[in-house]
Amino acid sequence: MKTLLCVLCAFVVNSLQESTANLVTKVGDADEKVSKDAGDALVKKGTSAKSAVQKALDKADAEKKPRYEEVLLRIDAGTDLAVADFGTSFRFEFREGAAVQELDPHPTIKVGIRLKAVFEGINAGNAAVSLTLTKGFVVAPKGRFDLIVKGGKGELFSRTFDPEAPKMFEYGAIVPPRYPPGTRILLVFEVESGGVKKTLRSPILTVTKKE
Repeated sequence: MKTLLCVLCAFVVNSLQESTANLVTKVGDADEKVSKDAGDALVKKGTSAKSAVQKALDKADAEKKPRYEEVLLRIDAGTDLAVADFGTSFRFEFREGAAVQELDPHPTIKVGIRLKAVFEGINAGNAAVSLTLTKGFVVAPKGRFDLIVKGGKGELFSRTFDPEAPKMFEYGAIVPPRYPPGTRILLVFEVESGGVKKTLRSPILTVTKKE
């Protein structure tokens, strides 16, 4: 009986590995929908698929590398959500982001990357709702780093959203030029409202250079 269970376990493991391998292959498919669906499935598998995707990225040609890189960025983000619903009346959405390399963007930084994240909150309830950015980080092909989500006096980035009055919420930061123009990254933020925390990510962003 024990031997049979071991055989069954091995079969299940091999099937899962084969499934991941098939999905990785399909990411490189010429059909955009096949490629997208495979990438979405690998992101859902999470870190268990990361090694296989990384190997495919290392071997991919110039045309297919961006596809595998995007899957890895999404896996490392830990979320694939751009919209968070808090209850039935409050929705908070990651609308857009940007990463621009600038000269002299700050008195102490000669070259820096200016990050921008734009959110929108919509409160359909009858009472005001508060939301706070509790964590933030950048995901890049060669790792991730945390962002400061507090003001100069240590205050958290928070906003209050009144009923029936959509409001934009913008986060900005200047960071060292860790990544050259052309690098693709993701901005990821944890937000909290009413004691509930959710994590949102930006679209895939490309670091550009301000002329």
